[in-house]
Amino acid sequence: MIKDILVVMDNASERAGPFALSLARQVDAFVTGASVTAAEPFEPLYYSEARYDLIEAAQNDAIELARAVVEAFEERAKAAGLNADIRTISGGHETERKLLALCRTYDLIVLEQTDPDAKKPADTYLEPILLRSGRPALIVPYFYGKAPSFETITIAWDGSATCARALADAIPLLQRASSVSVVSVLRDQPNDRDEIGARLVQHLARHGVDADFRSLPSTIPVAETLLSHIADAGSDLLVMGAYGHSRFREAILGGASRGILGSMTVPVFMSH
Repeated sequence: MIKDILVVMDNASERAGPFALSLARQVDAFVTGASVTAAEPFEPLYYSEARYDLIEAAQNDAIELARAVVEAFEERAKAAGLNADIRTISGGHETERKLLALCRTYDLIVLEQTDPDAKKPADTYLEPILLRSGRPALIVPYFYGKAPSFETITIAWDGSATCARALADAIPLLQRASSVSVVSVLRDQPNDRDEIGARLVQHLARHGVDADFRSLPSTIPVAETLLSHIADAGSDLLVMGAYGHSRFREAILGGASRGILGSMTVPVFMSH
């Protein structure tokens, strides 16, 4: 069950907070808003030239902005009749450690996708949360203004441990769906996943989830195939494993996780 939600925000986030509040209302969960500051107020290159008082002033300004963000979030939560808490997390290089420690005490972490044209302080922590928090994350597209909907869900299945983890973590949301499709993208390899597909459908049925399994032959990148299927199926949510390959391999060669994180069209539920 999802009963304790953490949403990670900053002074530039616009979508994660409202989405988390709406999600908490739908699943009757407690929600905590955590606002983070950038790890460093200046680019490292300029530190040798910046006066200490300017650095301290920039850090204090960032903390005040972070507090204002979560205070506004708390007001919206109270107005919606939700049980909510707020946290401000700062501390330079210690911010990531503090944030990951907090994340590990929640059922689900909600974050906003990185906007390549408008970098945000919270962007720094998206991959560390995915890879090292030990908790599932729900990433909201930076342009997404809709309330959470779990009518039609696509599960990307590649047989990996991270994918299995994501499927298990997402079951509370899958149980709310009217239509669930498990899809396996096939790229020039023997189609030997049908037996596992049937087993997945059986497993989900035992959790009260009515699902079907589909193999998607493809010669284009996996992320593009998944996004095309999501558009055709009208999916509200994609469930997938985060970084089944190393981040280095995905950065150099490309990968489904990196492709989806860069081009998502609907919210994405990820586990590692």
